[in-house]
Amino acid sequence: MEAGPAEGHRYPGPVAFGVYVHVPFCRHRCDYCAFATWTDRTDLAERYLAACRRQITEAAAHLPPVTSVFVGGGTPSLVAPDALLEVLAAVPLAPGAEVTI
Repeated sequence: MEAGPAEGHRYPGPVAFGVYVHVPFCRHRCDYCAFATWTDRTDLAERYLAACRRQITEAAAHLPPVTSVFVGGGTPSLVAPDALLEVLAAVPLAPGAEVTI
């Protein structure tokens, strides 16, 4: 694995770079699901999403602009829309980036 740019440096030019945001909360577990998900821990959703937001914010200064974001895992629509939007707002999106939930 190659190291990223030195601290304080941005990637030169356009680079295709995608981000996956895992939201591990579900109402029920599907038989075919192999993801790390929980059906009994939705009380942790707010803290979990806040931690995701912090981690993305810390990493954003060292990454190229994000060209695609996929939010998946469990059932992302199960969490509060405003909380999920706050996580997505921390992602440094490239112009025309694709965001899929």
